[in-house]
Amino acid sequence: MQDPVYIAGDGTNLWVANFNAGTVAKLSGATGALEAITPLPFTSSNPNAVAVDDGHAWMVSYYGGQLTELSRSTGAVLSVISIPGPPCPCDEPFPLTSIADDGTHVWVAQSDPPYSGTLVEVDAVTESDWVPWRLHTLEEDGAWQRAVEPRRGTPLN
Repeated sequence: MQDPVYIAGDGTNLWVANFNAGTVAKLSGATGALEAITPLPFTSSNPNAVAVDDGHAWMVSYYGGQLTELSRSTGAVLSVISIPGPPCPCDEPFPLTSIADDGTHVWVAQSDPPYSGTLVEVDAVTESDWVPWRLHTLEEDGAWQRAVEPRRGTPLN
């Protein structure tokens, strides 16, 4: 492994995001043995956060603004979803900094300027060629507000 930055467990395995290598490693929780190492598509490079549910491991890329879905059983890439951010005067992709998964939705947060205070909700159980998502923003009074109506992103086939 090279440049591990984040780790998550699924009760059986450990999933490690390797930032500069652009890979995700799956390790046996019982033995620590390497079970799989998955190179991520170029657009999903620099993975920096991991979440795991019953069938999937989810990675976010800091520089690419991508959410990558992996098979929990094989480690293979299932889809790559572009996560758009709020309008920005800069010409940079939407950097993603953390992720959580409740089995139904994947929540992706951004805490770095100029996108501070954004939270993207992705439907994790959609069984179609389109993945609905919603963008929420944190208002000055501390309340979350849906900033964008549901839109769709295209999975990688």
